[in-house]
Amino acid sequence: MKNHLVAIAILPFLSATCLAENTPVTSLDGNHILQLENSSSRDYFYITDAYTSSIYNDQSSAGIQRLELTVKSDLISGRGVGISLYDAITIATEWEHLEKLESRLNALVKMLDTRLQQGDSIVIEYTPGRGSEVIVKNEYMGIIQGRDWFNALALASITTKAPLDTQMLQARTPQPDSSIAATVL
Repeated sequence: MKNHLVAIAILPFLSATCLAENTPVTSLDGNHILQLENSSSRDYFYITDAYTSSIYNDQSSAGIQRLELTVKSDLISGRGVGISLYDAITIATEWEHLEKLESRLNALVKMLDTRLQQGDSIVIEYTPGRGSEVIVKNEYMGIIQGRDWFNALALASITTKAPLDTQMLQARTPQPDSSIAATVL
């Protein structure tokens, strides 16, 4: 049984539809069963359903988490997927924390810079004490350190409504000038 929830777009070019389906997978080390927690179909610019992002969690005490991105369109590149995740994290993260993530986000975009076709997958699996292993089209690309980085990535990949940085919003929102009066005709 599938539950569908149409979500609000966080950017004009990045939106999601949340899906729930119970499909366990095996961790990269082969020792743990990971359970699907959430899945989202993602749009990118004019490409609807460009890729699907799925979050899996280990039900044991090992703490392994996996983000699996499955390409649904021949029109999006790996770099496009990386940039869409980077943009989503930028929107969903406070500025102070974003500075700590930036070099690792750039590393991810570089790792994903390859041609992708429909059906290709990107697996990012976080293991405590090891970091996040990045696998693109079954090819090992490297490890990115930090649980904070993986958590921001996982949240951004499934979040449909980003929290706002209230200080930034207040700084950019023009305040009404009480000395100006409007006349309605």
